[in-house]
Amino acid sequence: MGRARAAAARCHRGALAAAAARRVPGAVPPIGDPWLWYGRLTLARADIERLLAAPDYEVWRLWAGDTVAGLGELNRSRAGEVKLEYFGLVPEWIGAGLGGYFLRTLVHEAWRGGPGRVWLHTCTEDHPSAVDIYRRVGFEPYDTRVEWVPDPRLLGLLPREAGPHVPLAE
Repeated sequence: MGRARAAAARCHRGALAAAAARRVPGAVPPIGDPWLWYGRLTLARADIERLLAAPDYEVWRLWAGDTVAGLGELNRSRAGEVKLEYFGLVPEWIGAGLGGYFLRTLVHEAWRGGPGRVWLHTCTEDHPSAVDIYRRVGFEPYDTRVEWVPDPRLLGLLPREAGPHVPLAE
């Protein structure tokens, strides 16, 4: 999946059905499964619908032709800041030269309106290149914490084979 495919990519801001955020089969590819994203899987459908309908929440999709290749979400709910809530590519599109393009687009859009801060949260379960790409687009670490979270595979929220780079702690 070389650079030629990256040239055909485009970003689109728009509504995303709540069903897509709750992993309804076929709604959106499982972008976060390899990185053990599970936050939305614990929310009620009404909570997801409310979040996605909020005027201060933006859902962006990265398109490669007629295929969704990535998803990004900007949260503007706190005055003076924008949080890049989610950012990821469909696993088949990782390494195709689209991640940097999509992240730069999201960061550019996040700064629209002049917030004092644009930030994100990452962790050791993220893609091994995540911190490097975040730094390349201008992010710098400002805090480090140890957080313990339940393993979503053991809770039945994600398949046991998700996130194979993270050992199961049974």
